[in-house]
Amino acid sequence: MRITYDYNTGNMSIDEEPGLDVEASLAAFEKQVKEEIQQEFPDAEVTITRHNAEGWERGVQVEDGAIDDKWFIEDVIADVYQEFEWLVYEK
Repeated sequence: MRITYDYNTGNMSIDEEPGLDVEASLAAFEKQVKEEIQQEFPDAEVTITRHNAEGWERGVQVEDGAIDDKWFIEDVIADVYQEFEWLVYEK
């Protein structure tokens, strides 16, 4: 199975957070998303692509998987985002 996730940084709504290290936070978000997806789909090839834009996103694409897999992966990504454990603040 091949899973790709394309997202736009402008849709993250984090660049105005005081003291936030945006680059480190986005890298941590991508790492956590990839780890969570690979935990559920250990044999999957996972690719995450960041775009410095806002608006419509390609989102999740799943090759050789069921539509239910796509919806499940979207839920995993939403959970990671909403937990905000990936935010990194400057010291």
